[in-house]
Amino acid sequence: MENKVIKKHNLQKLRFYGDEFVFNTVSGMCYRITSTAGFILRSLVAGKKNEQLVDLIQARYGIDQTTAVRDIELLLNNLAELGIIDKHCSP
Repeated sequence: MENKVIKKHNLQKLRFYGDEFVFNTVSGMCYRITSTAGFILRSLVAGKKNEQLVDLIQARYGIDQTTAVRDIELLLNNLAELGIIDKHCSP
């Protein structure tokens, strides 16, 4: 999995409402998310790294590593495009 860094302070701007909604306190936007997206976002807020996310998703949903990596990357890219998270390539 490509090593990406999501800055913790950027995640702290998120507020969760149940498993389906996340509110960005900076932009004022509210987003409806899937329970899987919520699980991944909450894991990131808790400080989990990309490699740990892959293991968590594999264990939770019983999928192979390739699928877990692909799905996490897709989600992170989509969240970054929407401005929900700020995603930066590590140096």
